[in-house]
Parts: sequence; structure tokens; C-alpha cells
Amino acid sequence: MQVPSSLQDTWSKVTKDKSVSADDYKELLKAAAPNGKDEELDDDEAKFLSTLNSELKKNGIATKGTVPVDAINFGEKQVAQTVAKPEEIPTPDQAKEAANNPQSVDDTPPVETTNSPTAEQAETPDVTAKSAPAQEGKGLSGGLNFSVDIANPNLPKTAVLLNWTGYNKQVNTAFETAFGEKPGHSTKAPVLSKGKSDVIFNAFGAGSVKQMQQTVGAKQDDKFGPETYFRAKTHVASQINESESIEKLTQLKSLIGVLGNDPEVSKMSQVLDQRIGAVQSYLASKGEAQGYFAQVNTILSSADPKNMQSLVNAKTNLHDQFNQLSDSSKSLPQVSDMNTQAQGRLDSAISSLQGNIDQQNILGQKQQLVGELNDVLSKSISSGLTTGDTGKIQEGKKQIDATLAKYPAVKDSNDINELKQQANKQLDDVGSKITGITTLIAKKDWTPEDGASAVKSLGELPAGDFKNKLSTAIDGHSEVAKLKEKAKANTPTTLTGLHDVIGNGFWNAENSEGTKGLFQLIAKQGLLPDTMSKMSVDDQTRAIKVLTKDVKFDKMNDSEKFNVGIAKTIYDNLSKSANVDGDIKDKNLPSLKKETTPANFSNFNIDTGNYVKGMQFSIGDDRIGSEKEAALTMARGIMYGDVSKQTLGQLNRYELNDLTKFVKDKGSKDEKNELLKTVSQAYSEGVSVNIESLDKSDKSKVIKGILDMPKVDESKLDDLIKKSGKKIVFDLVKNENLSNDQLVTIAKHTSG
Repeated sequence: MQVPSSLQDTWSKVTKDKSVSADDYKELLKAAAPNGKDEELDDDEAKFLSTLNSELKKNGIATKGTVPVDAINFGEKQVAQTVAKPEEIPTPDQAKEAANNPQSVDDTPPVETTNSPTAEQAETPDVTAKSAPAQEGKGLSGGLNFSVDIANPNLPKTAVLLNWTGYNKQVNTAFETAFGEKPGHSTKAPVLSKGKSDVIFNAFGAGSVKQMQQTVGAKQDDKFGPETYFRAKTHVASQINESESIEKLTQLKSLIGVLGNDPEVSKMSQVLDQRIGAVQSYLASKGEAQGYFAQVNTILSSADPKNMQSLVNAKTNLHDQFNQLSDSSKSLPQVSDMNTQAQGRLDSAISSLQGNIDQQNILGQKQQLVGELNDVLSKSISSGLTTGDTGKIQEGKKQIDATLAKYPAVKDSNDINELKQQANKQLDDVGSKITGITTLIAKKDWTPEDGASAVKSLGELPAGDFKNKLSTAIDGHSEVAKLKEKAKANTPTTLTGLHDVIGNGFWNAENSEGTKGLFQLIAKQGLLPDTMSKMSVDDQTRAIKVLTKDVKFDKMNDSEKFNVGIAKTIYDNLSKSANVDGDIKDKNLPSLKKETTPANFSNFNIDTGNYVKGMQFSIGDDRIGSEKEAALTMARGIMYGDVSKQTLGQLNRYELNDLTKFVKDKGSKDEKNELLKTVSQAYSEGVSVNIESLDKSDKSKVIKGILDMPKVDESKLDDLIKKSGKKIVFDLVKNENLSNDQLVTIAKHTSG
């Protein structure tokens, strides 16, 4: 084995003393892969380093000692008759570890053989195939002169309108609409303006409208009106149905382009495209097949019936040429027959030559075949596990078959068949693993066992898209992800809340801060598109006004940029179906339309100060009535972790109590407990949450929430117990099923 050119300088340096050590191996590895990554090594470097590592091990070198250069064997005298598993093929990372401990890399033991051939004995003899009477210097192409005559395709046709019904209001209006003319107010036949009619008769190759009318068979009055338009369409439709050449069909394409915006013209254009596609496909198939026949004859004429490698290369080339054909060409009987006969010709020649190849050549082929199988196996498994595509595994199986086909002299031997079975089993196992992980990723609800299996698989997968998808799925099944899924299910409540804060709530008061806070929340949750699709046009237009009110577009702060981005997204959504500028009628609309619509809102932060004000307005502490759905939606934003728990500290005792009641009355089952748990977490994190107005049951649940935390901050607990009083502690002990450890903790902070 030659030292790779990329390592020759380093090799010369480390072998100046005519020996190689483990430290020398490390230096070579670093030169080949400075960052220790597989992708830095080419095939020659990987093979050289793997062989060197094995030789160090064979000579007992771990961390100390050296091996004489002359004692290192880089030859390939024998072949391991087992297929190496992917993990047995050293990667740069494994090789780096082996530099410190060469014994950590497994060696595949060679198969014991008797009378191993010398280099001279292993040379392939020049044997003439006895049953192949081909003349010296001649190939195998005689008699395979195929030609192809593909029938013309059945081309689609467009409808041809033959009956001119005369002028009427409907015909006139359709004509005006097709060319963007202002509709008339009578049944008088409209006439196309000179500028537009000039374009049309020029496209038809006429010098005037009258000449064009003569061409298409219309009344020759030199006025381009509905009848001329009708005859022009009929003329083009007839031309389409009669034309089969790409040149003519392409010319007709240009005529279609000047015939205005008309349903019949659109249908003609569709049929024209289909005809062009059909003709192109026909010409491509015919040309491809003819080229294939010439290529096959060239391959066969170049194949030497006395040279096995030449025949094998020809067979591989023939296989590749056929696979490169389009499906339509492959299906042609002439193509299929030629492929079968050419393959048969090669198989016959190979079979004839095979009988005279000696055992030494058989062994050489097996050595090369096993190396190629290992390479196919490693690459297929690596590609499959990196991408999660089981197609890579199936392709690996095809490559195994194709690789075996290159070695017809050994492919059916017992040991090679066993290798094939081992390789296919490994691919099947990996395919099953990929399928299992893919199924798990798609599964909606995971059991604890599913989670454990996913984490285990994540550690086993190589870096790549598939591992990233599994990692995302694991994150998606976390508790926070489940809460966000709940948010999606709460869209009706969110819509009601938005409807209220925009100006339809209590006394139709506009809750500007609430509008901005709610929209920022649903944008961060990724729910804006779904929410917009369910909002009325009126609510969306009012939202745009609130979100852009008093904004100076040349001096926006981060919160205003967030609001304007949301407003622009809503405007774009409305504009898809109608022109809503007149409905909005806002002085900021021209500036808003110039803004770039954000691709997403991941880089924006919710304005918590504005959020709290909006939530306080919705709670309605200082007035009669409230916006309960809006307050509930904002509370969920805090519970789900989209909004900082610091906001709870800005609510007064009455607002927090009212909010708790709203969540109980309007929220789902156990959602109130979730809010109280969030209060516990906030309190434990140092947020000064005022719980004085909560009833004793709610207060005891807040204390219980702190006790349930993995690590209890007893200073926070002590402060909360003192503020709550003994009655709350009594209720806590009586109703909250405290554990013995929790009871001990409570006892430390109470007396009497």
C-alpha cells in the first residue's frame, strides 16, 4: 500500500529513525484529520491509518515502544471472510482513541488458508475461452444492430368553437374583460383600442386588422371586435390541433400570449402545453433509445472475450447505461430485448472464461469483493442513520447485488453467499431501527418507555438530520411542549379574548395594551396564522389600527417593531382575498404597506410591561365588568412559559384573586391548579406575588407547590407561611396529603 500523498511529508518526518511509535501514529492522524472528524479523511488516508493501527497492535505497541518500518505489512495477502460491521471500521474519532490505546481497535482475523499463493502465482493467466469463438481483437457486438421506430404519440386536442352566435351584452362584456377594457353600457359591439389591436395583428404576421381578419375568416371591417376575437381563437385552436412540430407549437404559444385573459384561451394554453410536453417526450424517448443502442454496441464491441476484467466492466457499464434510461425508454420492447440479449452475450462470455480461471484468481476476486461489500455496507448504514431514509438501506441492498454481479466467478460460492446474508441482515436490522425511530417520532403520545427508547436511540445515532428530528421530537414531548399543545386547543377562548380587547368587550372599551399583549403572545406561540384564519375581517382591520396606533415608523422601539410586524402579517392575510385598504382607512397604512413581513417572530420578545397592563385591564379591578377570556388567555401565556412569571408580581392581591377565579370558571379542568403551581414557582424564584386575597384552600395549594419542588427554598417557604397564618397551615396539613418529609419541613417553620 502506498503512503497517501497528503501524508508523505509527515511519514518521512516520523520514520527518520526507521521505526514507528504510537506518538508517530498520533501525528499522522492529526495531519490527516486536524479536527478529528470522519469527513476529513479520504479513502486512501482512512485505509492507510487503519492498517498502520492494526500493525502497531500486532507488534504489541500500546503507549510505549516502536516498530521497525520494515516490519510493518501494508500488503493485502489474505481476505477476511466476514463482513465487518459498520462500527468495526475505524473512524477518525476511533483512530484518535487508538493512538492512545491501539488495542482498543478490533482486528478482523484473516481466514486460514493453505498454500497461500505468491504474487507471481496470483497473477491472472491469459486464458482463451474455449466456447467463445470470437476472433482475436474482436468484440461481442456482432448481430445486435437494433433500430427503433417509435409510433407518434396520441396528442391532446383543444375544443374548436365553430358557431359565432353574434353580438350581445354577454359576448361584448366577455371581450372587454379579456383585454381589460372598461365595460360598456349598451349592446353596441366594442372595438379594441389601436395600441392593443396592433400587438395582436403583428403577432399573427398581418399588416393590419383587416389582413388578420382575412387570415382568420372574420368579417373584414378593419375593427378588432368580438367576432374577430372569436375567429382568432378558432383559428389558433385549429392550428394547435393540426401542429406536431415543436417549432410550430412554440410559435402558437406566442399567439396565445396576446389573446387576452379569457377562459377559452386558458384552456387552449393548457392543451398547447400538454402537446408540447408530449412531443418533447416522444422526441426524447426516441433519441434516448437510439443513443442507447449505439452505446450498447460500443460497449460490446469494446469487450475483450479473453479478459475477465474487460467483460465485468462491460457488464457493469451495460447495467449502468440501462439504469440511466428514463422509464418510458426502458418500457420499449426493442430496448428491453437489446438489454436482455446484450446481458446474455456478456454472461455467456464470462461463463466461458470463468471455467479456466484458477483458484488464485478466485481468491483475489474474493479479497476485492469483500472490501467493496464492506464499503457499500458502511456507507449505506451511515447514510441511512444520518438521514433516516430507509431508501438508503434498500439502495444498499441493490448496490450489494450490483457489486456481486461484478464478480460472477465467486458470487455464488458458499462463503460469499453467507457474506451476502450477513450484509443484508445488518441492513435489515438498521432499516428496522430507522422505521422504529420514524414511527416513534410520528407518534402523538409517548409512554415513559417510548421516552427512554428515544433517548437511548438519540445517543446511538450519528450526527445528522435524523438525529436532529429525534431530538426535536424528544423536546416536543416535554412538559412545556405538552402545555403549548394545550394552547393550540384553546383557540376559541383566544378568539373571544381578542374580539373583546379590540373594542368589543365591556362597554365596547378598547384595551390597547391587551390587544398588543395578546397578539404578541399568539405570535410567539406560532398560532398567528391559525388565529387569523378564524377571525372576522372586521376584527382583523381593527387589530391593525390598534397595533399601529401612534407608531412613528422611523423611530420604532423593539415592542413597536413586534406590533408592526404582526399588523403587516394580518394585512397581508386580508389582502389575499380582497382589497381592504378602504376598510382600514388609517393614516399609518401607507407606511405599514412598505414594511417587510417577518418570516417568523422567534427573534421578538413579548413586552411584559405592556402585557401586564393589558391583563390588568381585562381583569377589571377598578371597574364593573371584565374581559375574562382575554385574562384567561394571558394567564395561560404565563403558565405555559411564553411570558415571564415576573408579571405575576405586578398584579395586586385582588387582581390575582380575580384571575384565579376566571381560570377556574372559564378554564379547563385542573387549569386553576396549574396557575397556582405557577404562582408557587414564581414565589420560589423570588417574585413577590401577593396572595393575600386568595382563599385558604388556594393559599395552601401555593405552599404545597413549593413543597413539591425538587429543591425547596426554605427561606421563601418560611416567608410564605408567616404571611399565610396558622389556619392556612392547618388546612394544608389536613387536605393536601403531605409526605412525611414535607410534614417535617412544615413543622420546622411553625410553632404551636
